Amino acid sequence: MEWRLGVYLRRIGMESGADRIVCRVSHAGERPILFLPPRETTAGIPEGWVDVLDKEGIRYQAKFAKIAVNVLQRVGNGDANVLPEVLRGWFGPDAGQPGTTHIVEFTRKGGEYVLAPRQGEDLQGPQLWASYTRAEVPQLFGFEFKGFESQLGIVERDKLIILFVTLDKSEKPKEHQYEDAFVDAQQFRWQSQNKTSRNSEAGRRIAEHSSRGISVHLFVRPAAKLRGETQPFTYCGPLTLHHWEKDNPITVWWHLQTPVPERLWNVLGVPGA
Repeated sequence: MEWRLGVYLRRIGMESGADRIVCRVSHAGERPILFLPPRETTAGIPEGWVDVLDKEGIRYQAKFAKIAVNVLQRVGNGDANVLPEVLRGWFGPDAGQPGTTHIVEFTRKGGEYVLAPRQGEDLQGPQLWASYTRAEVPQLFGFEFKGFESQLGIVERDKLIILFVTLDKSEKPKEHQYEDAFVDAQQFRWQSQNKTSRNSEAGRRIAEHSSRGISVHLFVRPAAKLRGETQPFTYCGPLTLHHWEKDNPITVWWHLQTPVPERLWNVLGVPGA
């Protein structure tokens, strides 16, 4: 009776839940797990144990934690965690490893979710307004960090510039408290490193990025850590230069291709929130 009541309550709780939850396959402790999209951008993501079917109709229970699903138990088969087995069965032994872009989705049907892999073009590139750890970003663009690049606010390749911005810089030295912020939902103010001038190669790449075929992409997070946990970045899409001013550092006003959705204004500090 308790089990039936639990199932009933979970199903009632899902009546207003998310219809579709797209997850990235990553890994922890050498085992593949599922990272959830940000809860603030995907309303209705459940918490706790949830009834799940796979694409073959096999019944499971999945444990939805704050940021991930890392346990999948087959109903009637004890407490064994079969999530690594299921994911490796779909994607092979490299499921969730660096350099891979495996994606699965939970699709709500009635009172339970169906879990299945996504294929083809859906696996390519970053998803707008999705969250990513810094370490996951290079694989989305087909490269790997070199040396200390994993600690930099700007990472460049021949035809690529990626900006990593942490908005709260209160713990940074004063000389590194750059004035980075959203001006409005479609404009972002960003400051270069203090040593960068307009006439430097780095400055010219910014000014001429469109004519040179260089794509610029923005990843933003409110703070580096929250309650001791390192925070992921939200992908805000490609940018184009609006205008710039000053030198050492350069202050750049970037235009976002897609405006920040209103649901993220408060999270990302967009004026008007």
